[in-house]
Amino acid sequence: MLYLSAQIEDFPWFGQYILTKQPVMSRYFQLLIGPELLWAVAYCAALWLAQANHPPTKLLDKIILQTSNIAPLLVLLSFLLWYVPGVVRPWLLPRIWVAGVLGSHFFLEKAMEHYSKQGPGIGTAYMVGMLFSLFVLIAGSVYVLIRVTFYQN
Repeated sequence: MLYLSAQIEDFPWFGQYILTKQPVMSRYFQLLIGPELLWAVAYCAALWLAQANHPPTKLLDKIILQTSNIAPLLVLLSFLLWYVPGVVRPWLLPRIWVAGVLGSHFFLEKAMEHYSKQGPGIGTAYMVGMLFSLFVLIAGSVYVLIRVTFYQN
């Protein structure tokens, strides 16, 4: 962990030690970095995409249809948080599951709600996106559990 320390001479107006033996990253910032932040950004992107599709264009309709492929990739990206040094890991797997299921649903629902030709095709794309997201969640969980169980130092 990276630590900063300063002496009184460096900051005479403060009158005491500053950041002595304290981690650089605060506890709240460590909790903020997680799958929830990723899905909040994805949801904002879906809102922007939905808002930009008025009047509907073919290019944005194709992008909306491809969100069923983007959602599993976002779930896969959330598993990369295991390799980020400041992330709190004890509850990371349940956080990834809850954020992955809810984030995939809201991301797909908001994006596909504004598809120009509503019909069975867009509903199937939603189901495919959710099923692929669940598959990636299961595969990623198995990988993480094997890694934690057998390769823990």
